[in-house]
Amino acid sequence: MRTEKELFEKAEKIYHQYSDSRYPKAIQAFKDLLELYPNNKQGWSMMSTMQSCSKLFDDAIFSINKAIELSPEDAWTINQKCTLLALISRFSADGQIYLDEQKKESYEIKSFPDKKGLIQELILILNKLLELEGHDENKRHRHLWSLAHKYRAINRFDDAIESLVEAKKTIPSKYKGERYDRELANINREISSNYHDKKEFEKAIEFLNEAFKYGLDDYKRTMFADIYEEMGDNEQSRLVLIDLVDRINDKLEKAPEPSYVSQKVAILKRLDDRESLKTVLQHFEDIPDSDYKKKRVAELEIEIKNYLQ
Repeated sequence: MRTEKELFEKAEKIYHQYSDSRYPKAIQAFKDLLELYPNNKQGWSMMSTMQSCSKLFDDAIFSINKAIELSPEDAWTINQKCTLLALISRFSADGQIYLDEQKKESYEIKSFPDKKGLIQELILILNKLLELEGHDENKRHRHLWSLAHKYRAINRFDDAIESLVEAKKTIPSKYKGERYDRELANINREISSNYHDKKEFEKAIEFLNEAFKYGLDDYKRTMFADIYEEMGDNEQSRLVLIDLVDRINDKLEKAPEPSYVSQKVAILKRLDDRESLKTVLQHFEDIPDSDYKKKRVAELEIEIKNYLQ
């Protein structure tokens, strides 16, 4: 019988070969190891990685769970499971069928009854990581952000807000100057979004105003328009959008960029300003020629033409 060390080294050697063809060979090598030595935590962990790369997500989840069972307080292994579930959570889902829209591939994943169940498990993992790694201000901040996103994804808005408020109090010390302000702006924006989801519109406006105090990008003012529109104040929503067009025009005069033209097109469509849409692409005349400019002009011409039909 081959020793645990021999079998692990054989599997590890295949694991580190940089070729997709290694995945099934590595998985089989780790199975050979774990059949004889089921308490090899690193073997379970590395096999989970190979299974994930092979899109064998149920197997990958099973394997990383086995690794965690062998060392329940090991943050490295728990982080690996967090990364795996976070990857899957980005897929759209219908029941247990998940779709990677970017790769146009679908997978059946039976480890959870549905995507909500997966996210609930991810929330448990993130809270465990907060317990294990909360002393590290950078990791704590990152986990709080992740928790906020996952809570919001399953409509636990109060929990999301609580996580964001805590994140605001514990911004890492390395965030200084503009970076600190940008982080505060983004946290307040996300708090606003959760209050918007809760239909607490005054609170949503309050935190959005707070976000702009710290330099939130002007284009995010569309969020004010969204809030007012949902409140039934269509006139105030329209005024916000008109003001935003003026702000974009100022930017186009000072430093014209394709992104500003794209933003203006989106706002003019929302205002149904058909006359302005007919001439908006003239802004590109002030932008230096490039392949990207040519591509973007062609795309916007089609977009505007389709809208005006």
